[in-house]
Amino acid sequence: NSFSGKLLAGLGNSIQLDWSTASEKDNNYFTLWRSFDGQTWEDITKLSGAGNSNELLTYEYIDRNIILPSIENNTIYYRLSQTDYDGTTEFFQIIPVEIQAAKTHVVYRTNLMGQEVDQHYKGLVLETWNNGAVHKTVHK
Repeated sequence: NSFSGKLLAGLGNSIQLDWSTASEKDNNYFTLWRSFDGQTWEDITKLSGAGNSNELLTYEYIDRNIILPSIENNTIYYRLSQTDYDGTTEFFQIIPVEIQAAKTHVVYRTNLMGQEVDQHYKGLVLETWNNGAVHKTVHK
């Protein structure tokens, strides 16, 4: 019926995922999948289904295992699958969830050899910010 996700304010790096079903037939369980690049997927949890139902049912899961440096373009992708008692699995739409992690200050800078450098270093620099983000910049 529906599938959505949102960043939870005040809970660190947590995303709440919600979905609902209008009916279920032979539904053994749901599997939630996560991807940081939209191509490589990992299953993060399995939740029991209702088996058989003809009423609106809602489900919720909070993903608390997000590592900010793993996120490209501030987006995490989720998908949902449903597996029947006979093992048949159906996949549903992929949803993106945007992370708005503010960069406030650089914690440290390194060159490509992993040596720490200062803001006056010339060349390619990897800057690690206090929110866990890592950015490549060229200092001239």
